Amino acid sequence: MITIPYPRNPDIQALFIPTSDKFDNEVKLAKEADSSAAISRGRDYYLNAIQEHHQGMGAYVMQITTNKYGFALWDTHNDGIGNLARQGCTATEVLQLAYNFYSKDPDKRTVIIGFIYADFQEEFNKALEEF
Repeated sequence: MITIPYPRNPDIQALFIPTSDKFDNEVKLAKEADSSAAISRGRDYYLNAIQEHHQGMGAYVMQITTNKYGFALWDTHNDGIGNLARQGCTATEVLQLAYNFYSKDPDKRTVIIGFIYADFQEEFNKALEEF
């Protein structure tokens, strides 16, 4: 499997991105509005509002990351989904969970790669190649 730059932040790698760019365009406009309204509205006022709106429409960004137990698939917006992976999940299992999550609604769902501990990096890279 090949990773791709995440459209909202090219420094982040993504596994799956929405088939529609509607949500990314709305986020871009919200960030532009925030840059001119930071003093009057507060930091990320419009961005938070648009992300909440997107969640209401079923658009989620999940992140593959690791903790001391293994791999995790976390909701990046902290809106209650939490970790979809069981404790001690392997790289292969988390990739399958990520794919299952994304494939339920590919127009609206994103999976990015977060921080992978060095101890788990080799396992993750191997699982990516085989997936």
